[in-house]
Amino acid sequence: MRMLMLYVGIVLCLLSCSDATIKDTVTNEKVDMIRNTNHDQWIFNNEVNDWMSRSHGEYQGELVIDGGYYSSHKISRGDVVYYKVPSFDSSKIKATPREFEIARVIALPGERFSIKNGQYYINGKKLDTFYGHVMYWGETKKEVLDSLKDPKSGLVDTEDTRKFINEYFSQNVKEVQIPENSYYVLGDALHRSVSSNIFGAINQELIKGKVVGRLKK
Repeated sequence: MRMLMLYVGIVLCLLSCSDATIKDTVTNEKVDMIRNTNHDQWIFNNEVNDWMSRSHGEYQGELVIDGGYYSSHKISRGDVVYYKVPSFDSSKIKATPREFEIARVIALPGERFSIKNGQYYINGKKLDTFYGHVMYWGETKKEVLDSLKDPKSGLVDTEDTRKFINEYFSQNVKEVQIPENSYYVLGDALHRSVSSNIFGAINQELIKGKVVGRLKK
């Protein structure tokens, strides 16, 4: 009887733990290389933009946008989307966004989104995936701290640098409700990103396609 109760307790614990997180086991961190495009696809030159820049430049260069993708697929968490930037007051930011930009879908219509100590939360549950937390050029806090040992990283190991890193990866954002037919999008390089962290969730009508890969030359 005791063994049965113990077994039931373990099962309940596992269920409650899994309910406390939201996982994405579908989105691939690796960016596909595409040799040929079809009639629904076009090239978006992302040489100068760094909203989605990661340490290996995965989203820099000639990106392939599929404008017909969402005619047969739903917009999913983790998708990197190509969208028209909504009107907003840009006087308080240094970056100048283009008419169209790219960012990753983090929260879906009707969900609640927040950041606690650098971790992303959906409806109060931890977003457990490679993009479920604040990143710096697509890297985790540990990876950035480790890079301080590398002279080629461009970061100088000073007290101010470490203070910036600790504060950056500990940031908090109060919970916001995502309206219906809208999506909360963020760049993987959040410190450079002008996305929903600046202008809020974007309406589905502004999303014009999905980034399906990078053009292989």
